[in-house]
Amino acid sequence: MTRQRGMTLIELVIAIAITALVGVIASQMLSGMITNNQQLETHTAELAKLQRALTIIQSDLDQIALSDRRLSADITTAERTNIPGLILEFTRFRATPAAGATTDLLERVRYVIETDTLVRYSLPVAQPAQEDGWYRHQLLDSVNRVTPYFLAQRWSEQLTATDNTPLAALRLAFDTERWQTFEVVSMTGARP
Repeated sequence: MTRQRGMTLIELVIAIAITALVGVIASQMLSGMITNNQQLETHTAELAKLQRALTIIQSDLDQIALSDRRLSADITTAERTNIPGLILEFTRFRATPAAGATTDLLERVRYVIETDTLVRYSLPVAQPAQEDGWYRHQLLDSVNRVTPYFLAQRWSEQLTATDNTPLAALRLAFDTERWQTFEVVSMTGARP
């Protein structure tokens, strides 16, 4: 006669404890994976926003309408105006589709830091008659400082009106909390 043996109460409690421990570990791992996924999605969204902002800034700098005669009149810097937070204001060419062809129009663009946000203002005229009607586009958050540099004979933070040397390049240096420091450089139409 053989005796069948089942699980004792101690064995059952140990099995339940092991299952509970595995469940706790699995739930913590799942929670960590969800947190990591959320952080990755946030970082990806911020990176996409940075990429869009850099594309807009690079396009603006590449399209600045510069010539030797209009250099001092076309670019406005913080030293030349009383607009709070102004970094740079200039005229750029804006290509717009019209009946299958592209027409070049002038657009006035202004970069301003408001609180800690980089804002791009634009107006579809070269010389605005009034301050109303500017289109506002928020580009970057947590911006500490943006410094424009101008290359004529050497890099300088000042754009002097008396200098007859054509502007060869324009550089914007950004200091941000999230992305630290980075620069956007654009060569203008005038080459040294």
